[in-house]
Amino acid sequence: MDAGRLGARRCLLRKRDRALRLFTSTLLSAALGLQVGCTDEDDRRDDPAPDAVARVRDAAQRTLGAGPADLRLRVSSRSAAYSARGAIELATDRSFVRVAVARAPRTHYDRVMDVLALQGETYLVRGASPPAIQNGKLVGVAVPDILRALRSICALDPHGPVGNLGGAASVQEALALAGVAVRLLRDGTTKATPMRERAGGGATYRVEVDPGQARVAPSAEGSDETIVVAPRRLARQMAPLAVELGADGLVRSLALELRDFRPVVFAPGVRRQRRGERVAVQIALGDFGRAFSVETPRCIAME
Repeated sequence: MDAGRLGARRCLLRKRDRALRLFTSTLLSAALGLQVGCTDEDDRRDDPAPDAVARVRDAAQRTLGAGPADLRLRVSSRSAAYSARGAIELATDRSFVRVAVARAPRTHYDRVMDVLALQGETYLVRGASPPAIQNGKLVGVAVPDILRALRSICALDPHGPVGNLGGAASVQEALALAGVAVRLLRDGTTKATPMRERAGGGATYRVEVDPGQARVAPSAEGSDETIVVAPRRLARQMAPLAVELGADGLVRSLALELRDFRPVVFAPGVRRQRRGERVAVQIALGDFGRAFSVETPRCIAME
């Protein structure tokens, strides 16, 4: 190949290289610009709403101040299941419910119980419940009153949580947990991720909380409730909660799971649990601001 043809070929190659570098540089710049644009958009789409934590905390605060509400409660595990319906004032942990027990093979139980919670004390106000009976004897009742008491027992402090069915959170713990959970949303929410948005403006969030912020109502501080319920014990067992907020900005339902539930005490008639249970608790709230009045009943202390 002569020198002229070789020089022309080299010139052509240099021009091609310059064009290729220019094309590559232009393509890379465009790609980077597109990538930056996509990243910003993707971040906005995947962001779990920076204000979600504030929204959940605010809803919990408003719910605590909304007054008494209708309460529906479901508690279940492999060992026991029951439901309850009544009314609750979350700010004070006052409540009154009728409990329907579906199954509880680890202990004797009444299929229907009425339970009242007031100022850190919980009362069984209907039914001859076995926690009042030890070794075949009715404890804490004078002999002349035994027959009357058996027909309609009102008991408190039955050497364990009221409504302890074995293998699941007791009625006393579940009722307290409603208020504990809402206060925990207010004071201890650390992360809230939207799961579903509703057409009317409500939404469901997956919420993680700091269990160290769990507490009973101020009116129950220093009472038996603090020992029997042990809010931080329950909160440490919680998986992330599913929290539904209504269009009115109030907490409408909570779905939570206690991952390794063990009773804090063992009531008479309840076989000692050697393993932890996974306990599902569903709490539904509605009709806020309803009239609700409870008085301390005349009950028999079983302690």
